[in-house]
Amino acid sequence: MVKPKKKSRIALARQRQRRYRKFVGKARLGQKETPDLNYKDVGTLQKYLSPQGKLMSRKRTGFSAQGQSRLKMVVKQARYVGLLSPLSGR
Repeated sequence: MVKPKKKSRIALARQRQRRYRKFVGKARLGQKETPDLNYKDVGTLQKYLSPQGKLMSRKRTGFSAQGQSRLKMVVKQARYVGLLSPLSGR
């Protein structure tokens, strides 16, 4: 019986990077501004959270500094009200 080959650290790192490829790039729908964010729209907010519940970086979301700040405030509001779990993003 042949043992399966262990993955190298580089292969594992590439595999982790692939998870976030859909977030890399410009702002959603080619917009330069943040879409209308509302703390009640949990589905939209979860797109910008990692599986651990952390906010995605500006590089991944494609938002401007003001848009990323707005996203941060909206996520905090949703967590305070109890619509988003403070521990997990999904």
